[in-house]
Amino acid sequence: MKTVLFTLGLLTFISSAMADGVIPTDVSTFIEKRESCDHFRGEEGYDADRKAFINAQLEINCKGTDKNLSDLKKKYAKNPEIIKSLQQYEAIIE
Repeated sequence: MKTVLFTLGLLTFISSAMADGVIPTDVSTFIEKRESCDHFRGEEGYDADRKAFINAQLEINCKGTDKNLSDLKKKYAKNPEIIKSLQQYEAIIE
């Protein structure tokens, strides 16, 4: 439940920040993808169908995010607000 509330709060923040021009599209796209990735990383595959679904979601949402995170941190190294929003994510999950 805490994860859901955190994610909803984060998405609300991202939406309002994007409206203000604070968070660039590449960063918000990464955050949305990585939030989905982290959600499915925490899911349990209680049967074969569920395991297959989770694995497919991990492939879709997690693949490439380590490099993407690293690239975004380099690109926005001089923007402390963006770096702060990116630092909450683990650097290596793949």
